[in-house]
Amino acid sequence: MGFYHVSRIGVIRGFYSLLAALVERWRPKTHTFVLPVGEVTVTLEDVAHIFGLPIDGEPMSGWINNSSDFLQSQSIAIFGRKPEVSSSSKSYIKLGSVRRIRDAEPLDTESIRRKVRYSIFYLLGSTLFTDKSTAYAHAKYLPLLRDFERIHTYSWESACLAHLYRALCRASRYDTKEMDDPLNLLFVWAWERMPCIAPILRQTLPPAEIPVAMRWSYSERTTAWLLKTAARFRQDIDYIEEWRPFDRLIISDELHGHLEVCDIVALLLSFECVEWHPADRVMRQFGYAQPPPRVARDIPLDHHCITLRGVQLHDMTVLHGVWIAKWGNKQNTRLRETAPPSELGLYTDNGVLGLVCGLVRTYAEIVRARSLVSISATSTTATCTSRSTSACSV
Repeated sequence: MGFYHVSRIGVIRGFYSLLAALVERWRPKTHTFVLPVGEVTVTLEDVAHIFGLPIDGEPMSGWINNSSDFLQSQSIAIFGRKPEVSSSSKSYIKLGSVRRIRDAEPLDTESIRRKVRYSIFYLLGSTLFTDKSTAYAHAKYLPLLRDFERIHTYSWESACLAHLYRALCRASRYDTKEMDDPLNLLFVWAWERMPCIAPILRQTLPPAEIPVAMRWSYSERTTAWLLKTAARFRQDIDYIEEWRPFDRLIISDELHGHLEVCDIVALLLSFECVEWHPADRVMRQFGYAQPPPRVARDIPLDHHCITLRGVQLHDMTVLHGVWIAKWGNKQNTRLRETAPPSELGLYTDNGVLGLVCGLVRTYAEIVRARSLVSISATSTTATCTSRSTSACSV
């Protein structure tokens, strides 16, 4: 099991207005969305169904080295040639050139392996770990593709989910204008779980199978849906009364073993990215009774807020050694070992619906107010600078 399922997913078009409404509901401290049905989030189980990626395996970690020597040596060892890189950052490889070279590879034994590596690297940059441009992929993933027999042993799914959590946390800041990383995962999760905000009726889609994202590929949208604003999506979410589980899915034998560890309360790792999987805050999504949630877990800032800027030379297996050890102990954090089952599932509590909606609206208004203040301050500064420059020139 590896990238077969995710390679079958076609183009999934998102929608900015819906993204804005979802991000307003995100709480960075808990990694959950606050909805009328309670706290919910994208879990490892969701990613397994939507993308069909493996959960259990080695954490994604290793060297981060943005030197040109590292990039070229790794690229030659894996692809047999030097890469085309971004003009602004030598650590990012152009996905367009990767696709062209992949399609031109012959079909002899060694070339097939290179072709597979090209395809996986392209998926990493275009689907699982995308940046805002969706045109480049970071060179840090290259060493993971060097040993062909070990590619399938990494926990690609947990790394993908870690990137989504980090992207949502960053997007929830008032001064952030764009969001990167696996938006396909977020949109499909929202459409499957909350049919009231989906672009089309689920009954008109092909039957669900692994990967679930495949049935949303190239899906049509109605004109009425495309005209929806963030305010309209916000209203739809405010009064959501239905939360749909993934049901009647045919799960392959190879995926069953990975779903055994989808309800863990563990750290998700991907190189510099470390995020908590808050399964204990969304226990109803797994069919368990939800006790009062614990205080949100923290990760030290020097480990949690690492950004890849400037000169980089880090061995993440050393820097994140304690977190990697916790991932190795994930089997002992499964909810099923201690959580009582529940048949209630997710439900709308009318007693708290008004309070939740009021709090979310207040939070959204604060975010928008901060944004307006920031824009106003920037405009004022620019005007003052302009006047100062004019005075000097006179």
